[in-house]
Amino acid sequence: MINPKCMNQVQFYSYRLHLHDTNFPSLHIGGHLFQQYLCDIWVSSDQNWLCWVQHNQPCLCAALYSGLEDAVSHHDDALDLNSIGRHVILPSSYVGGPRYMNQRFQDTVGITMDLTSLSHLLQIHLGLRLLKNFCRARSLLITQI
Repeated sequence: MINPKCMNQVQFYSYRLHLHDTNFPSLHIGGHLFQQYLCDIWVSSDQNWLCWVQHNQPCLCAALYSGLEDAVSHHDDALDLNSIGRHVILPSSYVGGPRYMNQRFQDTVGITMDLTSLSHLLQIHLGLRLLKNFCRARSLLITQI
């Protein structure tokens, strides 16, 4: 059972959205309002997760993944540090992030090599390429929010 004093946002909404025998499912009969509520919950939870990732980069050892130290150590005179900006490294557990998608791609290639022929692999590769472009556009949209 979840301790209400230690409940995070996702756990709270998971509990609220779950059907209970003792309560009338007023949320679930809301139709389009319920769908909008679900979208708002997802956006709010995702934004809170992104804020947590942004503010806890040292805990995630994000400096190991960033190339900023490498770019500065090469002493390139043409390098403008203002153009590099502040990078936030998303963990591989963030669904839709580039590291998550790369892991899923590697898993898919490994499974596909065992199960299909080369022509099927090329079709899957093209489909994953489209998915990667979609995720890149999604990540640009997230950074603009």
